[in-house]
Amino acid sequence: MQSAQELIVTRPTYQAAGCLVVPVREIVDIANAARVRGDLTTVIRRCTPLRVVVDLHAAVLTRAGVEVLEAAHAVAVEDGKRLRVSARHPLAREVLRITGADLLLLVHADLPAALNAP
Repeated sequence: MQSAQELIVTRPTYQAAGCLVVPVREIVDIANAARVRGDLTTVIRRCTPLRVVVDLHAAVLTRAGVEVLEAAHAVAVEDGKRLRVSARHPLAREVLRITGADLLLLVHADLPAALNAP
């Protein structure tokens, strides 16, 4: 398992509006999905805020990326936390809609909306 310091280097997180924000700047695909899933699992389990926002920066969202988000949601629910997704690019939101993941995940068009959602 990675140390907290390594996680900060590979996936910098910060707190805003009572949420832990986890920026994901890269495209999540089959090549890096296991690492991103592991990072998100560790961050969600270790954080003290009860709300976590995964802030997607990439316009492209692969099936592997959707599966990582669904797994992160399951970890959050198991830990009594709420996971939200900020998907700033319309294509990423469309992938979440087409796959039906938006029925499970709380998806927002931008970070402020995700931070301010109940």
